[in-house]
Amino acid sequence: MIGKKLKDVMINEGLTQEDLAKLINSDRSIISRWLKGERKPSAKNLKKISEVLNIPVSFFLNKNFSIKNDCDKTLKLKIADMEKRLIFNEKEIKLLKKENEVLKNKFKSLEKRECK
Repeated sequence: MIGKKLKDVMINEGLTQEDLAKLINSDRSIISRWLKGERKPSAKNLKKISEVLNIPVSFFLNKNFSIKNDCDKTLKLKIADMEKRLIFNEKEIKLLKKENEVLKNKFKSLEKRECK
C-alpha cells in the first residue's frame, strides 16, 4: 500500500527514484524496494518523505486517505470563499454605483448654480 501510494505521488510530482533518493538523502535501490513492496520505509524515512513532498504521513498509512479527496475539499472551500467574496463585491459595486450617481447629481446641481 505505501509503495503504491508513493509511486502515485512520485508520478504526480514528476519525480524519479533517483530524485526522491536525493531529496530524502537515501539510496535509489531502497526507493525501488519500497515501490515494489519488498520493504516499507522506516518511520524516519516516511517522515522525511512526507516533509519533502508536503504530504501528511497519514496519507501513506491510511488506506482510505487520498490526496485527491483532500484536494477536492480544499478546492470546494476555495470556491465557496470566492463565491462569498463575489457576492460581497457585487453588493459593494451596487453601493458604489449609487454613491456615484448621487455625486454626479450633486455636481450637476452645483454646475447649474454656478452657471447662472
